[in-house]
Amino acid sequence: MKVFLLSVLFAAVWALQVPPLWKQRRWRELAAFAALMILAMAYGYGVALELPVPNPARAVEVIYAPVTRLLQKMMG
Repeated sequence: MKVFLLSVLFAAVWALQVPPLWKQRRWRELAAFAALMILAMAYGYGVALELPVPNPARAVEVIYAPVTRLLQKMMG
C-alpha cells in the first residue's frame, strides 16, 4: 500500500511540474528536476520497501563538518 501511495504522489508531482517546464523549453531546469526526482524516488521506494538506505543527514554532516570546525577555530 505504501508503494502505491508513493507512486501516486510521485506521479502527481511529475504531472504538475513537467508540463510547464516542457512548454517553456526550460531544459536545464527540467533535467535538474528529473535528476532530483529520480534520487527522491529511489530513496522513497527504498524506505517504503524497508531496504537499508543510507541516512542523508550523514552526508550533510560529512560535507559541513570541516566548515564547522574551521568556524569554531576562528571564533575562539
